[in-house]
Amino acid sequence: MKSDNNNILAIFNGRNFDNKKIDKLTYYLKNQSVDYTFSSETTRFGDILKGKSGYDGYLIFGGDGSIHETINALFGSNKWISFFPGGTVNCIAGYFKMKRSVSFIDSFLQSNQSQHVDLLKINFYTPNNQFTKYAMGFVAIGHMAGMTIDAEKYRWMPRFIRYPFVGFLSFFRIHKIIIDLQNNNKAIFKKHITSLVINNCSAERFTSLKKADYQDGTFEYLMENNNFFSQVASIYSQYYSLFSKSKWIKSNNELKISFNKPIPVMVDGEIYQTITKMELSICPAAQVIKLPAKK
Repeated sequence: MKSDNNNILAIFNGRNFDNKKIDKLTYYLKNQSVDYTFSSETTRFGDILKGKSGYDGYLIFGGDGSIHETINALFGSNKWISFFPGGTVNCIAGYFKMKRSVSFIDSFLQSNQSQHVDLLKINFYTPNNQFTKYAMGFVAIGHMAGMTIDAEKYRWMPRFIRYPFVGFLSFFRIHKIIIDLQNNNKAIFKKHITSLVINNCSAERFTSLKKADYQDGTFEYLMENNNFFSQVASIYSQYYSLFSKSKWIKSNNELKISFNKPIPVMVDGEIYQTITKMELSICPAAQVIKLPAKK
């Protein structure tokens, strides 16, 4: 139940936090009149938000998947969100340079500014279903999706080992996919690929990426057809990104992609299985986020 005088709710990823891990932070939030709660295996962020819709804004302590759940639960409500790293993958929080320390959050609560961020709208098709999701960061198939799936399998590993390990595994799990792609209602063309990234912001640590602008009403997409060596270059492109930057295509129109077989697709760290077709478009300034005020 919402507190009478508190207008902000903090939600913590329960798989990564409990009260003992963040006692200093929860104590600080109480003193700032911020309510807080924890997600769980059975009560996820979306479930919590259904029952706690009376707040003005939400502080999300989780990874990209937690942000994804929140955006989709709040879409169309005009509620603001802000987010801090606390999950397996924290690309979006990293992109906005958000931190989880008490001092950083204190500075944020005392001085912040609202910004309107573009969202990607994705219509998904499976053999038996159709549904729509919204993304703040990126959509990917191929090695990025595979790395996310593998990372969940190896959650018992320390984080600093897990992603280098699943990245290494991806070098030997290169699969070709045939897609039919149509951009801007032009003719459909067929392409053999090993990975595809559609980017609004934040994927730059995982693929050869020019940084997208999350407020320009456009998105970028990159198709890769990797061998072993270019797969290595793509994953570690924060150090080596010479060959792929020129291949990015910018669009503000609908992008339609069909796959030759059902595949998993990653959306901001969340995996959707058996996807046969996607239709993507940009929703300009669709989500209000709060960021630290510029000094």
